[in-house]
Amino acid sequence: MKRRNFIKAGATAGAAAALTSTANFASAATPEEKYKLQVPELFAPVSRPPAFTQAIVIGSGFGGAISAYRLAQAGIQTTVLERGNRWPIDPWRKIHPNDFFPDGRAYWHRTSAKQLTGLTMNFDKFGGILDVTEYEHIDVWRAACVGGGSKVFTGVMIQPRKSFFEAIFGDVVDYDEMNTIYYPRVREMLRLSPLPQDLYHKPSLAIPECGISKSNWRAMSLHQSTVFGTGMWCAKSFIIAAARRPALVKVITVTAMAPNTI
Repeated sequence: MKRRNFIKAGATAGAAAALTSTANFASAATPEEKYKLQVPELFAPVSRPPAFTQAIVIGSGFGGAISAYRLAQAGIQTTVLERGNRWPIDPWRKIHPNDFFPDGRAYWHRTSAKQLTGLTMNFDKFGGILDVTEYEHIDVWRAACVGGGSKVFTGVMIQPRKSFFEAIFGDVVDYDEMNTIYYPRVREMLRLSPLPQDLYHKPSLAIPECGISKSNWRAMSLHQSTVFGTGMWCAKSFIIAAARRPALVKVITVTAMAPNTI
């Protein structure tokens, strides 16, 4: 077969497959059927927890994951209970929607949400990755998935100045101990890297995910040495984004609970 004909045949086959996939997607009667076509891993059978376990940790976010990890290190059989899904990581597929066109994969059993753009978007109901509790003066967002907050925290870690830390915790938590032992331990485990000098000094530096603009770095006392990110820092149109890493979940057993069992 000639190279041109081979490429043409491959393109035709690819287009046919895409049309078939689109047709199947459009014919899906329920959100579950639709998202099963997009992310079939979410519907894989969930392993049953052991009949007996020495320790149970509820939630698989930063706190739950590290608690289960330390328990396992100590030789204690540990089961982690998580209400949300275990979302796969695949660079070749669109696992999650973007902020401008959300769908059921974005939110935990909601049908609408106000976006960063200020617009309220409507979508189908599904067990997505973000959950929110709305109060009179504040909305509290959190993750609903295996990995918890480590999946949605934008990859930026800011160590507070001592004065700010002690204004909140007083003498209940020792800042010097945190500074010499625990903050360095977190940076080592998550393989954090400091904000590069060339990016820090850019006039238009901003971290929009955190609501931080260059104009209020000084007011917040956020210096280059206190801003860390996971993976590689990159600059795109003078907007700084931290590349996300897979969630840190190291436990003996992770049990994802289906929505109808909560």
